[in-house]
Amino acid sequence: MTKPATHDHTTKPPRLATVYRAAEEIDGDHTTIRKMVNEGQLTRYSYGPRFLRVDLDELYELLRTGKPQAKPLDDPRESLPG
Repeated sequence: MTKPATHDHTTKPPRLATVYRAAEEIDGDHTTIRKMVNEGQLTRYSYGPRFLRVDLDELYELLRTGKPQAKPLDDPRESLPG
């Protein structure tokens, strides 16, 4: 008998926001957020061609440290967690 899958409570789920919302959070422009995603500085969370989200905690960490924290992806169109 196999055990049912359990959620790993040691990792915090990402706080996802649209590109526009992320830009508002940092009082910036959405093109800056898109550039950070396209350059690999932020992880792209997408579902379909028009549904793009970024992790706000990752964005704040990038701004705080100046170092990209993007998670490597097997597929650049990685779907949303969950």
